[in-house]
Amino acid sequence: MQGLSARSQKLIELLPVDENEKEMQMMPSMRTNYGKMDQMREHILDSGQDLIDAIKQHVERQQLVQAFQQIINITYHTFQEEEKEMDSKNYETEKKDAHKEQHLLLRQRLTSLGDHLRGVKGQSEAVKSVVKKILSKLFSKHFIDDDVAFAEEILEKIKKENLSKKENIIKQKRRDSIQVKDGDKKIPSLKGGHKQQQKGSDPKSGQQSSNKHIDSNENDNGEEKDGQ
Repeated sequence: MQGLSARSQKLIELLPVDENEKEMQMMPSMRTNYGKMDQMREHILDSGQDLIDAIKQHVERQQLVQAFQQIINITYHTFQEEEKEMDSKNYETEKKDAHKEQHLLLRQRLTSLGDHLRGVKGQSEAVKSVVKKILSKLFSKHFIDDDVAFAEEILEKIKKENLSKKENIIKQKRRDSIQVKDGDKKIPSLKGGHKQQQKGSDPKSGQQSSNKHIDSNENDNGEEKDGQ
């Protein structure tokens, strides 16, 4: 079995390599479906690929240092944003501490690679080749394991928060609907009272009616007197 494995490895090494294939790119297994997080991590991989391309192109040392500083800055910013997200989403303390520790280790390893590049004198292909190989796989495990696990919990919390918001909106609409119905019930009673007041005896109208009755009697009496 070991002989077969060694032979297979040699055959793989003999296969032609596509020079256009990127050493650092976002693989499907690295994606978390959390857009913000995936986008930031893609920036890390893109800047790492820029550094590898610079090594391949045998650019000047100063250009290598600039390319390296770029990935250092992007990595630091991305990890800071992730850790803020962990705090804001109340990520489990033990998992959060372990995740932050991985961030620190990755940054230390990245810094070590940069030190090797800075120490290169002339065209030391051996050192550059080692740096390129380590860098190409540096973030893979963390992106596939730790980040995916973190994102799954975050997305689940976001889903629950959104569901809770929808439920609160529905409850509020129901309360508003009940208040409107109660208001509609009170309005007819007010109208009824108003009509009843109109139908009821008005002191002024009653007085006018009484006066008319008296005047009518007086006229009748006057006519009787004249007749007599």
